[in-house]
Amino acid sequence: ELRTFTGHTAAVSAVAITPNGQWAVSGSSDCTLKVWELESGRLLWTLNDHPGGVSGVALTADARWAVSASWHGTLSVWDLRSGLRVRAIRTLSDGLVAVALVPDGTRALCGSADGTLKMWDLDTGRELGRMMRHSLELDDFQEGLRNLQLEQRVSGDQLSEEDEAMDESLLLSQLAQSHV
Repeated sequence: ELRTFTGHTAAVSAVAITPNGQWAVSGSSDCTLKVWELESGRLLWTLNDHPGGVSGVALTADARWAVSASWHGTLSVWDLRSGLRVRAIRTLSDGLVAVALVPDGTRALCGSADGTLKMWDLDTGRELGRMMRHSLELDDFQEGLRNLQLEQRVSGDQLSEEDEAMDESLLLSQLAQSHV
């Protein structure tokens, strides 16, 4: 049966479904997150106090936590059992447009309108690394990247743009895995 979920007072800009398929969490420009029971379409609760319009939402595998991103640059961690925000991380990036979680739910990768990706530790609120417009700046990988570039200069090898993009994708993937 097809259902319509109503309740936000502005555009819905983000939606995530719990892995067990029981709940959906929607985020809106009205600065709220709403938790819905999918089978009945019933609104379970509204998560208020979001700093700015919601631009992204991700859920942990156990459906205990939601992480939302705001247009104002804040990541918020929500306890879905209590409906309370338990942490706000000011990312110093304007216009967060997306958020994703690593499988264990302890780190979030967020993307911003300026082309920056940042990895955050959700327990400490500490930035773990960033990729800025094709320029990777990660503590764990800076030395390796410098060595790779030095080897290319010494050998005279020229990488194509496609190879450089693939190298950056590989390094970003390694960053996510190294912090698991």
